Amino acid sequence: MAKILIVDDEPDVRNMLESVLRSEGHQVLSTSNGAEAIKILMGMEEIDIMVTDLHMVPVDGVEIVETGHAERPDMDIIVLSAFINDDTFEKLVNLGVSGFVDKPFTLEDLFVPIREILTKRSGKK
Repeated sequence: MAKILIVDDEPDVRNMLESVLRSEGHQVLSTSNGAEAIKILMGMEEIDIMVTDLHMVPVDGVEIVETGHAERPDMDIIVLSAFINDDTFEKLVNLGVSGFVDKPFTLEDLFVPIREILTKRSGKK
């Protein structure tokens, strides 16, 4: 199973994702803010997948993705957002984001890219 970092400022979303991902056997770290996410990303903690909201303050998801890409180029990233404009989408794709999930989402919406990532990772080992 994977070690997954969840970054979302909505407690209900974060708590639901934590609960479901843990029930699937994953190790889960979570935080409600971008500054804490950046500290985690710059630390020694091993992370396979990061799931991050895009619209947060004061540190937004784009900055988190940029840091994640720079510090952990092998980490897969999934972005959650209610709206992504074309410029932001292009920037995130260029940073190597593995998947996008529109808010509001179902659990299946999120698990599709997670399963794809895990399948890809298992083929690398």
